Amino acid sequence: MLYHQRVRAFSYVFALIALALAAMPAKAQESSLIDSVTSQLGISSEQANAALGTLFNMAQTSMSSGDFGQLSDIVPGISGMMGSAPKVESSAAGSLLGGLGGDLGAAAGNLDILNQSLSALGLDPKLAGPLVNSLYDYVQSEGGQALLTSLKDSLGLPF
Repeated sequence: MLYHQRVRAFSYVFALIALALAAMPAKAQESSLIDSVTSQLGISSEQANAALGTLFNMAQTSMSSGDFGQLSDIVPGISGMMGSAPKVESSAAGSLLGGLGGDLGAAAGNLDILNQSLSALGLDPKLAGPLVNSLYDYVQSEGGQALLTSLKDSLGLPF
């Protein structure tokens, strides 16, 4: 009887360890994206989360649901990032450029929103390019070229 209790206890411990290990890669991926952005841009993890959230909010509006689902799969915690993004609206200049329509208008509007978001986070809008390129590098590495192309097309940013 004692033998069976020990085997059962060992099974529970093993199951808990397996669950913990299964959760680790997702956290490591999230950390690798945030760590990359914070180290490359010299910003806090809170700022990185919110700035990336702005990009993910923009991407969600124009990516197909399948592509955005793939993006969500490689970016654990994406919904939290999106929720932490500052609430900004396109400025009058961005709205005028957005009125041009097509890719140019969308790109101008998205760039305006990103710049306002960075400013709201206390960051220099000049960090927009390095931020976007860090995200592109991550998506290329974790999701492949097709997903990267979809993300770039959806954001329409000049980076």
